[in-house]
Amino acid sequence: MEKNHQALDHAIRTQWEQNPEIKMDLKTYIRTLGEHLLSEPEYDKDALNEVLDTVSTDIRDIRQNFTGETPSGLEPVRDFMVESLDLYMQSLDDMRKYVDSEDRDSLNDAIVRAEEAEDIMGAIEQVIQEHRDWLAEMTEA
Repeated sequence: MEKNHQALDHAIRTQWEQNPEIKMDLKTYIRTLGEHLLSEPEYDKDALNEVLDTVSTDIRDIRQNFTGETPSGLEPVRDFMVESLDLYMQSLDDMRKYVDSEDRDSLNDAIVRAEEAEDIMGAIEQVIQEHRDWLAEMTEA
C-alpha cells in the first residue's frame, strides 16, 4: 500500500514538474488524483481518506474567514468565494464516495465540481484585478 501512496505522490509531482507554468491548484490536484485512482486499482484507502480529511479541514478553516462582517459592497465577492469553497468541499465528498464505492460517477462529479469551483475563483480573481486597474487609473488622474 505504501508503494501506491508513493506512486500517487510521484504522479502529482510529475504533473507539476511537466507543467511548471501552472500552479498546483486544488482542481489540478483533484483531477490528477482522479486519474491516478482510475489507473491504480489498489491504493491505501485509509491514507487517501486522511489526505481528503486534511484538505477538507483546511477548506473549512478558510471558509470560516468569510463568515464575519464583510465591508459594504463586497458581499457578492464573499458569496461567490463561499460558493466556490462549498463546491470544493462537495468535490472532496464525491472523492470519498468514490473511495467507498468505486463508483466512477462520483469521481466524475468530483472533477466537475472542482472545475466549477475553479471557474468561480477565476471570476473572483478577474473582478479583483479589474478593480485594481480602476484604482490605479483613478490615482494617476
